[in-house]
Amino acid sequence: MSTPALAHPVPAAETSGPRRYAVLGGVAVAVVIADQTTKALARESLGSGGSFRLFGGAVEIVYARNTGAAFSLLQSRGSLFVVVAILVILGIVMFYRRATDLPVIVRVGLGLILGGAIGNLIDRIHDGYVADLIDLHWWPVFNAADSCIVSGVAALVVHSYLQDRKNRHDERAV
Repeated sequence: MSTPALAHPVPAAETSGPRRYAVLGGVAVAVVIADQTTKALARESLGSGGSFRLFGGAVEIVYARNTGAAFSLLQSRGSLFVVVAILVILGIVMFYRRATDLPVIVRVGLGLILGGAIGNLIDRIHDGYVADLIDLHWWPVFNAADSCIVSGVAALVVHSYLQDRKNRHDERAV
Protein backbone atom coordinates (compact mmCIF):
# COMPACT_ATOMS: atom_id res chain seq x y z
CA MET A 1 0.00 0.00 0.00
CA SER A 2 1.46 3.36 -0.96
CA THR A 3 1.49 6.48 1.17
CA PRO A 4 -0.80 9.31 0.04
CA ALA A 5 0.88 12.11 -1.91
CA LEU A 6 0.50 14.59 0.95
CA ALA A 7 2.73 12.46 3.17
CA HIS A 8 5.69 12.41 0.75
CA PRO A 9 8.69 14.64 1.44
CA VAL A 10 9.02 17.81 -0.60
CA PRO A 11 11.77 17.89 -3.26
CA ALA A 12 15.12 19.30 -2.06
CA ALA A 13 14.76 22.39 -4.27
CA GLU A 14 11.77 23.44 -2.16
CA THR A 15 13.40 22.81 1.23
CA SER A 16 16.12 25.43 1.13
CA GLY A 17 16.21 29.21 1.12
CA PRO A 18 13.11 31.40 1.22
CA ARG A 19 10.98 28.84 -0.68
CA ARG A 20 11.41 26.52 2.30
CA TYR A 21 9.14 28.82 4.32
CA ALA A 22 6.53 29.45 1.59
CA VAL A 23 3.97 26.89 2.77
CA LEU A 24 4.47 27.47 6.49
CA GLY A 25 4.48 31.26 6.14
CA GLY A 26 1.76 31.40 3.51
CA VAL A 27 -0.63 29.28 5.54
CA ALA A 28 0.16 31.15 8.77
CA VAL A 29 -0.38 34.57 7.14
CA ALA A 30 -3.65 33.41 5.54
CA VAL A 31 -4.88 32.15 8.93
CA VAL A 32 -3.98 35.40 10.71
CA ILE A 33 -5.70 37.49 8.03
CA ALA A 34 -8.85 35.34 8.07
CA ASP A 35 -8.91 35.24 11.87
CA GLN A 36 -8.37 38.96 12.42
CA THR A 37 -10.78 39.91 9.62
CA THR A 38 -13.61 37.75 10.97
CA LYS A 39 -13.03 39.10 14.49
CA ALA A 40 -13.05 42.72 13.27
CA LEU A 41 -16.25 42.15 11.30
CA ALA A 42 -17.92 40.53 14.30
CA ARG A 43 -16.74 43.31 16.62
CA GLU A 44 -18.15 45.97 14.28
CA SER A 45 -21.40 44.13 13.53
CA LEU A 46 -22.19 42.43 16.83
CA GLY A 47 -20.11 44.37 19.36
CA SER A 48 -22.44 44.44 22.35
CA GLY A 49 -24.59 41.37 22.45
CA GLY A 50 -25.86 41.03 18.91
CA SER A 51 -25.87 37.74 17.02
CA PHE A 52 -27.17 36.10 13.90
CA ARG A 53 -28.08 32.52 13.11
CA LEU A 54 -26.97 30.32 10.25
CA PHE A 55 -28.18 26.95 9.01
CA GLY A 56 -31.57 27.19 10.68
CA GLY A 57 -30.05 28.21 13.99
CA ALA A 58 -27.57 25.30 14.22
CA VAL A 59 -24.75 27.86 14.21
CA GLU A 60 -24.89 31.27 15.81
CA ILE A 61 -22.36 34.03 15.16
CA VAL A 62 -21.72 36.00 18.36
CA TYR A 63 -19.04 38.25 19.80
CA ALA A 64 -17.76 36.79 23.07
CA ARG A 65 -14.74 37.93 25.07
CA ASN A 66 -12.65 34.96 26.17
CA THR A 67 -9.95 35.51 28.79
CA GLY A 68 -9.21 31.76 28.91
CA ALA A 69 -7.74 29.19 26.55
CA ALA A 70 -9.18 27.73 23.38
CA PHE A 71 -12.89 27.00 23.63
CA SER A 72 -13.17 29.26 26.73
CA LEU A 73 -11.27 26.91 29.04
CA LEU A 74 -9.33 28.20 32.09
CA GLN A 75 -10.79 31.70 32.23
CA SER A 76 -8.77 34.68 33.55
CA ARG A 77 -5.32 33.22 32.95
CA GLY A 78 -4.48 35.60 30.08
CA SER A 79 -0.81 36.21 30.91
CA LEU A 80 -0.19 32.46 31.11
CA PHE A 81 -1.64 32.04 27.61
CA VAL A 82 0.50 34.86 26.22
CA VAL A 83 3.58 32.96 27.44
CA VAL A 84 2.25 29.63 26.12
CA ALA A 85 1.47 31.16 22.71
CA ILE A 86 4.95 32.68 22.46
CA LEU A 87 6.52 29.33 23.39
CA VAL A 88 4.40 27.51 20.78
CA ILE A 89 5.35 30.04 18.10
CA LEU A 90 9.06 29.84 18.97
CA GLY A 91 8.88 26.04 19.17
CA ILE A 92 7.36 25.75 15.69
CA VAL A 93 9.89 28.17 14.18
CA MET A 94 12.85 26.43 15.85
CA PHE A 95 11.61 22.98 14.84
CA TYR A 96 10.97 24.12 11.28
CA ARG A 97 14.45 25.65 10.94
CA ARG A 98 16.08 22.36 11.95
CA ALA A 99 13.78 19.93 10.12
CA THR A 100 14.44 18.86 6.56
CA ASP A 101 12.25 17.22 3.94
CA LEU A 102 9.00 17.88 5.75
CA PRO A 103 5.94 16.51 3.96
CA VAL A 104 3.40 19.07 2.77
CA ILE A 105 0.80 17.87 5.30
CA VAL A 106 3.25 18.63 8.13
CA ARG A 107 4.10 22.06 6.74
CA VAL A 108 0.42 22.93 6.34
CA GLY A 109 -0.38 21.59 9.81
CA LEU A 110 2.40 23.62 11.41
CA GLY A 111 1.30 26.69 9.43
CA LEU A 112 -2.27 26.30 10.71
CA ILE A 113 -1.07 26.00 14.31
CA LEU A 114 1.37 28.90 13.90
CA GLY A 115 -1.25 31.18 12.33
CA GLY A 116 -3.84 30.28 14.96
CA ALA A 117 -1.40 30.93 17.80
CA ILE A 118 -0.40 34.29 16.31
CA GLY A 119 -4.05 35.28 15.69
CA ASN A 120 -5.07 34.64 19.28
CA LEU A 121 -1.84 36.18 20.61
CA ILE A 122 -2.61 39.41 18.75
CA ASP A 123 -5.98 39.55 20.52
CA ARG A 124 -4.50 38.86 23.96
CA ILE A 125 -1.82 41.52 23.59
CA HIS A 126 -4.05 44.14 21.93
CA ASP A 127 -7.35 43.57 23.76
CA GLY A 128 -6.53 41.48 26.83
CA TYR A 129 -8.90 38.75 25.64
CA VAL A 130 -9.57 36.58 22.60
CA ALA A 131 -12.70 37.24 20.58
CA ASP A 132 -14.73 34.06 20.04
CA LEU A 133 -17.43 34.05 17.38
CA ILE A 134 -18.83 30.65 16.49
CA ASP A 135 -21.45 29.13 18.77
CA LEU A 136 -22.65 25.62 17.90
CA HIS A 137 -24.76 25.44 21.07
CA TRP A 138 -23.23 22.06 21.97
CA TRP A 139 -19.57 23.13 22.09
CA PRO A 140 -17.82 26.11 23.69
CA VAL A 141 -17.75 29.27 21.54
CA PHE A 142 -14.62 29.44 19.34
CA ASN A 143 -12.99 31.38 16.50
CA ALA A 144 -11.13 30.79 13.24
CA ALA A 145 -7.75 30.64 15.02
CA ASP A 146 -9.00 27.91 17.36
CA SER A 147 -10.35 25.94 14.39
CA CYS A 148 -7.03 26.24 12.58
CA ILE A 149 -5.05 25.12 15.62
CA VAL A 150 -7.26 22.03 15.98
CA SER A 151 -7.09 21.35 12.22
CA GLY A 152 -3.29 21.70 12.28
CA VAL A 153 -2.98 19.24 15.14
CA ALA A 154 -5.33 16.87 13.27
CA ALA A 155 -3.12 17.13 10.16
CA LEU A 156 -0.06 16.20 12.24
CA VAL A 157 -1.90 13.27 13.84
CA VAL A 158 -3.05 12.02 10.40
CA HIS A 159 0.51 12.28 9.08
CA SER A 160 1.87 10.45 12.12
CA TYR A 161 -0.72 7.69 11.68
CA LEU A 162 0.01 7.31 7.96
CA GLN A 163 3.76 7.35 8.56
CA ASP A 164 3.47 4.71 11.29
CA ARG A 165 1.32 2.57 9.01
CA LYS A 166 3.85 2.93 6.17
CA ASN A 167 6.75 2.05 8.50
CA ARG A 168 4.95 -1.09 9.67
CA HIS A 169 4.25 -2.07 6.07
CA ASP A 170 7.90 -1.49 5.14
CA GLU A 171 9.09 -3.59 8.11
CA ARG A 172 6.88 -6.50 7.03
CA ALA A 173 8.18 -6.24 3.48
CA VAL A 174 11.81 -6.68 4.61
